[in-house]
Amino acid sequence: MESAKPPVRRTYGRRTASSPPRKLMLFTPPPSSPRLASQEESPTRPYPMSSPTPASQVQYSPTPKRILDSDPVEVPSKRARPLSGFDSNLPPKEEPKQATLASFFGPIKRARATPSSSSPSTPPTSKSKLKLGSKDRTKLTQLHFMNGAQRSCTECGMSYMRGGEDDRTHAAHHARVTRGIPFPKSRGGVSAGAISWSGGSARLLVTEGRWEDVHSTVDGVLSASPLTPKMRDACKLVLAITSSPPPNAKRAKVDGRERIVGVVVAQPIKTAMRVLRSGEDVEDKVDSGGGVVCEPTPLPTPLGIHRLFVVPAYRGCGLARVMLDAAAAHTVYGCRFDPTAGDVAFSQPTDSGRAVMQAWGKGGVRVFDEGQL
Repeated sequence: MESAKPPVRRTYGRRTASSPPRKLMLFTPPPSSPRLASQEESPTRPYPMSSPTPASQVQYSPTPKRILDSDPVEVPSKRARPLSGFDSNLPPKEEPKQATLASFFGPIKRARATPSSSSPSTPPTSKSKLKLGSKDRTKLTQLHFMNGAQRSCTECGMSYMRGGEDDRTHAAHHARVTRGIPFPKSRGGVSAGAISWSGGSARLLVTEGRWEDVHSTVDGVLSASPLTPKMRDACKLVLAITSSPPPNAKRAKVDGRERIVGVVVAQPIKTAMRVLRSGEDVEDKVDSGGGVVCEPTPLPTPLGIHRLFVVPAYRGCGLARVMLDAAAAHTVYGCRFDPTAGDVAFSQPTDSGRAVMQAWGKGGVRVFDEGQL
């Protein structure tokens, strides 16, 4: 018979209520498989070299056991499906293909962009139409990169490239050359007479020579180098202004706005060269262009004509002669110059300018060099 244990007495601290004893709960292992049973019978036997037990035959406990009452119980989660040699749900891995010479030198396949609402609209082709709302309309510009894209207008003489800014520049220049330069009402000057023809008339106005719009248009038509600011300050402009349609015009557009259809640019000069007559020959003669040959000896000449231009539609009605007479009478205040006496000179005339010069001055008009001014 066992002897009773002696009571334990506390010699320090305060006595506390005793906690109830914890209940121990043992873990219940799953039923043993045949392999485990054979191992328990012979523990010294080495592990058999056999294939592993399939996962489908392994039995698991539905819920884990708690060892202590105070331990939390974990909710069993869905166990992942065991992986086999390969997953049948995954797409098969493609093996890289061996490159060949035909595929290396073949055409490059470019991915086509998928149209979306945020992508910009593509420009329409020649056979398609673009339908846009009033708020979504954009100005599309088509550029032509091909042989013969450069054009030369036979009416205004301007060479330009098709497409973009050059088309707008040519349209504005073409209207100025063929119809005239718009004349602002605020521009003043001295009246120098008028001229009339069948179905219309024009008035002459002498104004200051520093007018960039007129100079750029005339220089572009005549292919002449621009005058220096000093020359423009010393020049006078003789303008032929009209709102009438050109003579002999069958279907002329008349908008009632005054336009400049003729320009003469004149300036006081000092010397000029005499033009040689047909068959006359001298030493060291000078070719001034346009078939005009001059004697190099400088002669005193008071008036020089830099530019002479008349809109082609208004030629043949005497505008050039009337404007030249106004320039000879109003360029220098109080002086009237006689072209037949050698008082007027032209600056490197063209072929058409040479014919006007000879008809107006009757062989007495001279030629001067703008580079010496």
